[in-house]
Amino acid sequence: MAKIGSHAGLGLDLGGVAVIFLSATMDKVFELGRSPIHGLGVFASRHVRRHELLGTFEGTRTRRNGKYVLWIEEGDELIGIRGSGTLRYLNHADRPNAVMRGDRLYALRNIPSGTEITIHYGDDWVSAQPTYAE
Repeated sequence: MAKIGSHAGLGLDLGGVAVIFLSATMDKVFELGRSPIHGLGVFASRHVRRHELLGTFEGTRTRRNGKYVLWIEEGDELIGIRGSGTLRYLNHADRPNAVMRGDRLYALRNIPSGTEITIHYGDDWVSAQPTYAE
């Protein structure tokens, strides 16, 4: 399972190696735009089919948490990737239409063109958010 920015100060030993992840996107599946959720967001630039690979989270490995860091569980190890590509702008939704499997983004259902592509950031991130009384 991949999580966004949910594991601060883990002290992972990655040997200081920086790895660039190249996008697997063959055609333009998504584009950046203003999000009604928060700031910028990632939007489908064409109709996306359920289970379709949308792209790969691009960036460098990191041991530090922060904005745009994707945490990937690989066995007992957590790998952080500091996002540098468009997918770093994926916003959270309680009912997302896409999911990260490792560093790859897949559609959970059909996504119409122009729809914001969202993921669930993980339970750690959700529980850390402030709650507001109505």
